[in-house]
Amino acid sequence: MKKNWMWMLLLPIAANPLFALAAGTLTYGPVSTGGAAHAIPIPSLLLLPLGIILAIVGLRQLSRNRAQQILGLLLTVGGTVTAVSSGVYIQETTASPATTELSEQQGGSVAVPIGPQDYRNTSGITLEIRSVNAPETYCVSDNPISECLAGNTLENGAICQTSFTCVSPVPAQAIDDMAAVTNGGNVQINVLDNDLGTPISVLSFGSSGATVGSTSADGTAVLSLPAGGGTLDVTMTSSGVFSALANGTSGASAVAVYYEMASANGSSDIGMVSVQIGDLPSAVDDTPATLGSGNEYSTGAGVTLNIGAGVGLLHNDTLGTPAASLSQWGGGDASVSADLTPSTSSPFAGGTITVYSDGSFDLVNPIVPGTYTFDYQIQNSIGSSTGTVAVEVL
Repeated sequence: MKKNWMWMLLLPIAANPLFALAAGTLTYGPVSTGGAAHAIPIPSLLLLPLGIILAIVGLRQLSRNRAQQILGLLLTVGGTVTAVSSGVYIQETTASPATTELSEQQGGSVAVPIGPQDYRNTSGITLEIRSVNAPETYCVSDNPISECLAGNTLENGAICQTSFTCVSPVPAQAIDDMAAVTNGGNVQINVLDNDLGTPISVLSFGSSGATVGSTSADGTAVLSLPAGGGTLDVTMTSSGVFSALANGTSGASAVAVYYEMASANGSSDIGMVSVQIGDLPSAVDDTPATLGSGNEYSTGAGVTLNIGAGVGLLHNDTLGTPAASLSQWGGGDASVSADLTPSTSSPFAGGTITVYSDGSFDLVNPIVPGTYTFDYQIQNSIGSSTGTVAVEVL
């Protein structure tokens, strides 16, 4: 009968699968940011032997007097319950931060989200970060202090972080550009400065929309286009730097260069650079010192002065190619700044002055004697130049 009691009490212990395995289990996985419950095992390697010892001591006491039998029964039942409970799991609710566990000793992969994310090594060994790929190609790392970087090692229990800022790319839209270069000279602009898209780059360029893919935008490939009796030699980089050399050209000419640009979202567009080739204008001051005696711009008080184009502001200027014209005038005694357009009138010397695009001007009824000045600008498709004019009222 005593032996039957012993086997009845030991039967639940022997039937417990954790007793057969003689090990507990620690569950792992992503930690919930909302404080969800996750299982934590009672350390069975301690409870299981303790329960067996209590049960054996209790069984030995059952063969003695009644008081000792009651104590033995309690010890036996308590030991049995302790041994069985070694495999029981309790639930713990925690508000741990969002952490992804790197738990596989053989390696694996986990998702990298937008924004900050922690990764903890729970594998029990030192791990190596093999690669880190951003959520999208257009995402930029915020470079956290303990950043997960390819090639770095991560000790067991250590944490590294990723943090990515991702601005959704704008579709590619090319906006045409203009450039001017002197004969024998060179010019450089960035064609992407006014284009739309994030981020954007130049793929290739060519002499037309149909041949835009003919030349790679690698900064070294040269596209030579006929121009002004010579060639316009063009290179482009993927970052948008457009460089052109007017090689052996003369006179005024124009060349169109087409380029294809793309945005990070996969969209692309074709833009055009209109290149004007010619010579710069150069304005020469119109003052008594430059015009010479007898050629000065002068008149008597109350007498209207009419200066024609042939002896006007442009007659001693180098107009360049294509020929420049007067684009702005003013400042000095005519206005606050030289931003008046041709054919505009302004108070001057007590009268009114009007300046025209061909360099002619009219000074009507100047009544205050003195020497008066104003500036003017000549401009063509290549560039501009500024001169100063002096008018005497006697």
